[in-house]
Amino acid sequence: MAGSCATTLLHHWVARFGVPEDITSDRGRQFTSSLWTQLNNPLGVEANTTTAYHPQANGMVEHLHRQLKTSLKARATSSNWFAELPMFLLDIRSSCRVDTGCSPAEIVYGSTLRIPGEFLQPRDAGTFEPALPFLKHLQQTMLSLQPPALKFHGYHPVYVPPSLASADFAYVRRDSHKHPLYLLYDGSYRALNKNNKYFTVEVKGRSYIITLDRLKAAFVTHLTTCGDNTPALTEPPVTAPSGPRPETVLLAPSFLPSGGNPGPSTATRSGRISRHPSRFD
Repeated sequence: MAGSCATTLLHHWVARFGVPEDITSDRGRQFTSSLWTQLNNPLGVEANTTTAYHPQANGMVEHLHRQLKTSLKARATSSNWFAELPMFLLDIRSSCRVDTGCSPAEIVYGSTLRIPGEFLQPRDAGTFEPALPFLKHLQQTMLSLQPPALKFHGYHPVYVPPSLASADFAYVRRDSHKHPLYLLYDGSYRALNKNNKYFTVEVKGRSYIITLDRLKAAFVTHLTTCGDNTPALTEPPVTAPSGPRPETVLLAPSFLPSGGNPGPSTATRSGRISRHPSRFD
């Protein structure tokens, strides 16, 4: 997987658009492997990874993935979706965006792409402008172009308690799959470094960068540090009783059957004596 990602980056991105300044990806093994690092170092690329369970950190890519998956589910006619992928990508790259007023291909290449629908309505050759006035108009248009500001959709404000800024320990919300009776938060863990958007916490001897959306301040008393820097509450020692422990006395039931002998009895797992009623003997 790491080799495929490295080959795709080199053949399809670097060869066409040049070397990027930085690359933002998730924390998959293909993007944290030694092969990926050895490829980025000679190119001078700074590799950045998003925090766990926080797709908003790379929202533009996640939005494209959602649009692409929706197209595949709605229009794919066979199980071999990879063979139909180029036409879906052509559709997405040729579609006009509402916020910018132009297609992604027009933003990247400076001109629209020719799609199969244009073969049905060819334009008349007499409608083209002369070459010299057309070039002057094109130069004036390019000089006056101002790229529109990007718009961020689906922004949901997240409440961050003010006490989190001064907390030395924090709980981490468990966003992975969990059973109904599992705890919602893990920890608490020591905060090594604090940022406006994320904390660096120590979990079992290793440091992790976690977004503030998953953190909650931990308030503990009588703090002692365990081996993994996890706080634990100290409890007072339990002293053994000075006198002898009283023995448990089992009292015989007062009700006896008419024969004078108790019926068959059994001992439960908790030690209680259970006797069947005499009418069932």
